[in-house]
Amino acid sequence: ARLVATAVALVAVVCVLIGTVTAVAMHQSLINRLDSDLLSLGHGGGPGDLRGIGPGTLVVVRPLDGESGTPLGLVASAPGEQSVSVSQHAITTLGGVDVGEKPQTVDVPGVGRYRVFAFTTQFPDSAGDPVTVTEVKGLPLHDLDSTMSNLIRWSALLTLLGVGIAGGGATLLVQRSEERRVGKECRSR
Repeated sequence: ARLVATAVALVAVVCVLIGTVTAVAMHQSLINRLDSDLLSLGHGGGPGDLRGIGPGTLVVVRPLDGESGTPLGLVASAPGEQSVSVSQHAITTLGGVDVGEKPQTVDVPGVGRYRVFAFTTQFPDSAGDPVTVTEVKGLPLHDLDSTMSNLIRWSALLTLLGVGIAGGGATLLVQRSEERRVGKECRSR
């Protein structure tokens, strides 16, 4: 019984370690790819300019302190569909994103979790004068979160399967070994 418990515990520990390392590596790889895609969106294009931006992409433009203008936030939609405006609460939340820092994860109220990046740029106002703004662009984390959930579910299922097989196999081996031992003892009498 001790041998079976030890074998099962060893398999469980190995499976959990493999699953954990795989999940961490996969998450980092997906985040790196998303960050690369995010940074390739580029700077500028004008307030509300969603050309070349895929569905689900978040764009928020806020005038810097002292500059005139109204904050604007949109989530791009599929071609031919109306883009969705984001709430002032979401725009305010995105005001906490540090300009020029590496991309970061933000839970945007009413929109979901996004990987975002902020930068300053200039756009002409209605009179043609340059207005300095902070622009925040973001990509949704829904697909990444879904992929990670599936990976963790499969890892847990395969760990349970591995532990079950190890337990069953070890139990059979111990039983056969015990039967052989008892058989040898009976024959030697």
